[in-house]
Amino acid sequence: HNAKIGFTFVNLGLHPGMGCTHYLPKIAGIETASRLLFSGEIIHGDEALRLGVVGEVTDDYDGCIELAMKRAKLISHAGPISVQSNLISLRRSVDEGLERALQREASAQ
Repeated sequence: HNAKIGFTFVNLGLHPGMGCTHYLPKIAGIETASRLLFSGEIIHGDEALRLGVVGEVTDDYDGCIELAMKRAKLISHAGPISVQSNLISLRRSVDEGLERALQREASAQ
């Protein structure tokens, strides 16, 4: 809840990097992405959650580690080939349409 996130490139006179202009509009919407990228505003964890920039927040560092380990344990018990093919599909879904996603899912069955 106390963590902060900001896409502060503009404050340094820089164009955003690390895929910000590609991924942020997809996960948070064009309006939120525009607000954050044009202003360089720094927001707190609760607002990042509300805006869809992050999926979850925890109270502190230990809670974050605990949550990460819980997620890692769940994933480690899943089928490794399934996890790998899911990861590939999720990464490709950003640039591909529904038809291609359905084809990939059918071939992975």
